[in-house]
Amino acid sequence: RVGAGETVGVVGESGSGKSMMAKAVVSLLPKGVQVRKGHVRFRGEDLVGHDAKRMRAIRGRGIGLLLQDPFTMLNPVLPCGEQIVEGLRTSRRLSRHEASREATARLAEVGMRDPAGVAQSYPFQLSGGMRQRVALAAALSSDPQLLIADEPSTALDVTTQAEILELLRSVQEARGM
Repeated sequence: RVGAGETVGVVGESGSGKSMMAKAVVSLLPKGVQVRKGHVRFRGEDLVGHDAKRMRAIRGRGIGLLLQDPFTMLNPVLPCGEQIVEGLRTSRRLSRHEASREATARLAEVGMRDPAGVAQSYPFQLSGGMRQRVALAAALSSDPQLLIADEPSTALDVTTQAEILELLRSVQEARGM
């Protein structure tokens, strides 16, 4: 159980299934993999067995997922801002102009010094810490009630790890996630 404002950590060795568990919660398991037993309850609703349309709606405003490798989340051939715009337009039905403005604001929220410039950049043009911040902005774009962060500081230097973890804590506190 995870309550509003709470943080829960899942600890295990490499290969023990932490990432698969996170993906199972939001029904993003690889092809051929399925949940065979158990339940995943969110706001009193069992998510196991829901169809793709229903899960997209839950992943939107209900549950956000921040994967450990931002390259997994970010499309390398789309500018970073456009990727956030897509999520905003889908979940919040904003016009392209409104979504573009909101995407820039979301990049500023996660500590980007030049959010407009980052919005025009492609993921490969950014450092690992900047890519992780873009991925976080994308995960937060639908204002989820629950954010699942799968090893969000992996492959980052120690200083950037601390910054990302502090950013997650402050966003969680500000939003009551």
